[in-house]
Amino acid sequence: MRDGKPEEAVAALREAIANFNDYFDAHFALGKELFREGKDDEALEALERARQINDRQDSVYHMFGLIMLKQGKFAVAEYAFREATRLNGNSAAAHFYHAQALIELAVRGNDERQLNTDLGAADKELDLAWETSEKRLNAVYLQRARIHEKRGQKEAAAVDLESYLKRNPKRRTAQRFALRSQSYGGQQVIGRSQTNRPQPQSDTLYCDRNSRTTSLTSRFSPSTA
Repeated sequence: MRDGKPEEAVAALREAIANFNDYFDAHFALGKELFREGKDDEALEALERARQINDRQDSVYHMFGLIMLKQGKFAVAEYAFREATRLNGNSAAAHFYHAQALIELAVRGNDERQLNTDLGAADKELDLAWETSEKRLNAVYLQRARIHEKRGQKEAAAVDLESYLKRNPKRRTAQRFALRSQSYGGQQVIGRSQTNRPQPQSDTLYCDRNSRTTSLTSRFSPSTA
């Protein structure tokens, strides 16, 4: 991977795993590389194995969350990043992506009460992301603008968007007010309730929606039925 030869890197990692199946670092590195190559299913399998070896590593949940964001499985991503922040409260990235997952849920939800809960939680996570990044994570402004827009606070949204663009001059030619939800696959999450947020159970990371459970390694997503 360092030499720009992903195929050789993956082969070397698989060989290491074949000889040392409980080698956490190899499973985790394999999962990251497979995700980088767009092989999400294989990446999830490697990351799940890494999690089984060491379920106290926030980086595993963080990678799970990134894959779920990419696939548009925002409720699952929210759970994964929530776990990552629980295990490592000093990770600016985990707080940021947890906020983003909450915002993605909010902009797609129909329950006003849940929407307000999610946006409030996202606000707090963005505060933490900003502080733990030593006020360097400028993408916080963009996500705050999305929160303001969803709340109908157009002027506040414009101020945050302008702050974001000032700190990212190369993006000034981007859409003037593209604060609509980011697609990541376009799946919708409907009928969520705070009490039904996914929780860890047995030795498999999974999500519970309306009494249906599916493993991460089988590309689980919240039920919308």
